[in-house]
Amino acid sequence: MRKINFIKYSILLLTLIEINFGYSQSKIKDCNENIAFKNTYFENIKNVENLIYKEQNESFHNSLKFISQYSHVSYESMANYSRTYPGGIFENDKKLWIKWYEENKCNNIQFKKAYIQIVNFEDIEIYGILEGTWQVEKVMLDGENNELTKTFSTNRLKFHNDGTFFETPKTEKSAKGTWKYDRQKKIIELIENENVIGVIKSIENGKMVYAPKTDSKSPGNYEMHLNKLK
Repeated sequence: MRKINFIKYSILLLTLIEINFGYSQSKIKDCNENIAFKNTYFENIKNVENLIYKEQNESFHNSLKFISQYSHVSYESMANYSRTYPGGIFENDKKLWIKWYEENKCNNIQFKKAYIQIVNFEDIEIYGILEGTWQVEKVMLDGENNELTKTFSTNRLKFHNDGTFFETPKTEKSAKGTWKYDRQKKIIELIENENVIGVIKSIENGKMVYAPKTDSKSPGNYEMHLNKLK
């Protein structure tokens, strides 16, 4: 009798494990994470962390304003207290910010309209200039026009001001991901699956110079020159 009960309980336990595992898997599959938001959110947390005990400048306060749209920011972090009395206050805030993201990341978090109003002017300018569709004009190899120009002449890159981009025509190899402006290097990085696939070196008068990341087997340094379509 005990043996039969043990078998019944074992089957019941395995069934419950299977149901829970299936439920967990379905939750993972249903996760709709906005990677562009994730990158920006944690970039602002890192900026606060770098400046809070050093220099609470405009960049510092802009980052806190951005975070405060989504998660709680204590008065102590907003004020000078964290720099004067280090330890505890900011660290607790940071834990809350990360916890908020982990609890909400699967809900396809969107940038709030106020976001564009609190980033640096330099960033706003980049968003306005970059947004739109860009067509490949020519491909350069070590400064000289390359035969790949014909291959990529119909390719376009489309950028959105929510930090995303995609390449057309869409194929299995076409790029799709997020872009990020690096204030220090003055370049725009294109990111796919958390890997930098290339950088935009310059944008001027509707013309863009894009350098795709190449491997060690590449014959030289490639650059794509693109024109913005009206």
